[in-house]
Amino acid sequence: MAATLWFLAAYAATAVFRRTPVQLTLVLALSWGVRVTLSPARDSLIAGPLLALIGPLFEAALSSTGAFR
Repeated sequence: MAATLWFLAAYAATAVFRRTPVQLTLVLALSWGVRVTLSPARDSLIAGPLLALIGPLFEAALSSTGAFR
């Protein structure tokens, strides 16, 4: 349940901060840092930054195909 709430909060932040990408980046990075501090796990330390890089690259590639029209 906690993981779902973290996900929903991060997803909501992308809507709230959609016009200010620098603030969005800071909010997401800070929330990830808080989550890892509260529950440090090796998989979170590895997967978090990796997914933060791969996710936007995948979405950019997907959107370049015209899939979001």
